[in-house]
Amino acid sequence: MSIVRTAFGQIENVLGAEIIRSAKWQYFLNISLGVVGAAYMLVLGRLLGADAFGFYTLCVAVPTVVFSFGDARLHECVIYLFANLTDPEKRRQDTLAIYAFDAVMRTTTLAASVVVGLVIINLGYSKVDAHLIFLAAMTVYATKLFNTPSMGVLRARGELAYFSVLQVSDWTLRLASLGGLWFFGVLTIENVLLCQIAVGLLFNALIVGRAVILLGSVGIRELLWDFTRMVPVVRGNAALIFGSQGISVMDTVVKELDVLVCGLFLTVADVGIYKMAKNLSGIVWRLADPVHIVVLPRIAALFAGGEFTRLAAMTRHLTIGLVGASLGLFLSSFAAIHFLGVALVGPEFAQAIALYPLAAAWIVVALPLLWTHSMAIAAGRPVIQMWGGLLGNGIGLIALFVGAHSFGLAGAAIGLSLAYCLPFVFSFLLLRRAGVVGW
Repeated sequence: MSIVRTAFGQIENVLGAEIIRSAKWQYFLNISLGVVGAAYMLVLGRLLGADAFGFYTLCVAVPTVVFSFGDARLHECVIYLFANLTDPEKRRQDTLAIYAFDAVMRTTTLAASVVVGLVIINLGYSKVDAHLIFLAAMTVYATKLFNTPSMGVLRARGELAYFSVLQVSDWTLRLASLGGLWFFGVLTIENVLLCQIAVGLLFNALIVGRAVILLGSVGIRELLWDFTRMVPVVRGNAALIFGSQGISVMDTVVKELDVLVCGLFLTVADVGIYKMAKNLSGIVWRLADPVHIVVLPRIAALFAGGEFTRLAAMTRHLTIGLVGASLGLFLSSFAAIHFLGVALVGPEFAQAIALYPLAAAWIVVALPLLWTHSMAIAAGRPVIQMWGGLLGNGIGLIALFVGAHSFGLAGAAIGLSLAYCLPFVFSFLLLRRAGVVGW
């Protein structure tokens, strides 16, 4: 434990007091978001029941997977531009070009979501519904349009608190809408999705509006139609943008593709149970996620400044410290979830409690290596992370197929853990091989 404590002390020295204060604030907000988001999914599952919740999960999975193919993680590109462009006007113009590119990608994937949904229904995937897939696609579109580049602007300008408070407020209002639908006796999957669209539009507008203010005076034409600038900016940052997009494609395995794979072999009710176990592990991961959010700007600044010795020291101590944190997080969450049991998820989802250790085992491996994605982005080499994701998620996808087909829910949970943690392991190994990680 003394090694871990020493590592945390070294982390604070390398990151600096301002970063640590930001991290503490972000942890507080992330815990709040995790609690509210968890309450939303738990309440939705308990009100709908395992069958309807599984059906909802499968319908939402289709557009989520398709949108992942168009997600170039543009917030990371914006942070990279802010770290490497010294001319404020060029930085502003290039960022606006990224906004235009986001509009193109999001609108294209919205149309593709509907088409893919219709195709898989016609191919016989009868566990989904066409009009619910369309509403789910609109939910993602309303929430994500201009959101990721705006998040990049807010993070680069040190306004994580604003973004996080709005996220908590978003999920709080969604939770309140569930209560309203239940109270008035109109709780249906369709009405749930319609409420998500309305709430998503509201809070996304607030996030985008704040980012636009930080960028300066921005006209609608600049934000939407300046394609003449978009093409050279995208071309100039092609490795970063499309490398990050490749990472998103790889991440579809754990985003919602795993749910569709489970739908091939499991009953709709079992899909709902699997999703609930996955949600529980996601709640616990919320406690770790701020590490990535807070560390990326610092890693980008150290890399841009050529301070590779300090960067190596930071990542080494960060890894050691997070080993202890991951073990503590996993064991304490296992005890808490086991103690709360059926009272937490309801009798229809009792199996999700037993599945939790298998579905959350990845946290122990992934958390110590959480910084690898930030390192690849800061080095301008997201293709390394993409290859790590390709290897890790490829093996994970095979494990999901084999596990769900041969061993049911337990096999699917093991496959999920492998799909989550292996990309971090392979990314670390590839970064070391490329000389990006200096230890």
